[in-house]
Amino acid sequence: MMYIALATGGFHWSESPSRDAGEDVADDTGSKPNKRDRRKRHKGTAAIKGDIELTPAQRALQWRGPKVALPERSMDFASGATGDGADSLATHGRALTGSEINHVIQAQSQPVIDCIATARGDQEITAEITLRMLVNGAGEVEIMRVRAPRFTLDRGLASCLQSAVKAMHFPGTGAHTVVTVPYDLY
Repeated sequence: MMYIALATGGFHWSESPSRDAGEDVADDTGSKPNKRDRRKRHKGTAAIKGDIELTPAQRALQWRGPKVALPERSMDFASGATGDGADSLATHGRALTGSEINHVIQAQSQPVIDCIATARGDQEITAEITLRMLVNGAGEVEIMRVRAPRFTLDRGLASCLQSAVKAMHFPGTGAHTVVTVPYDLY
């Protein structure tokens, strides 16, 4: 497993009542926030200051994306040939090794880390974000699924990650591999 620290610090749990996402929040002086004091927005994200306490529902981990599973394999016992689903691959394909996976993740994770950092913004939140991918025999990511706090998913994390993982290139092995990568957010 590989763990990547995205930021230092942690979060604190408050006993204060939770707020709705669209509700204006007063600061310590009792005044409402200045509408012009908004952070630069990325497409599909909301401007949120880091000092807003997230609700338990916003911190809850959720899966987004289609289920990731190996395609059905068949074997012709007469010839010894194997095939994955509808598209037959090489007869001697193998899954990616842990070393091959670690090499790609270490070398090509920066776009994934950038997506996580952007979705988090300045908000203090800790979680283990899980990225699950189906890599085909040619080394391309076919399907991606992510488990992350709802707050980050609502701010466009899944769509950003979709683009980031499509740019990853694993070694071609002739067989599908499910790759699961945890990223520690703290």
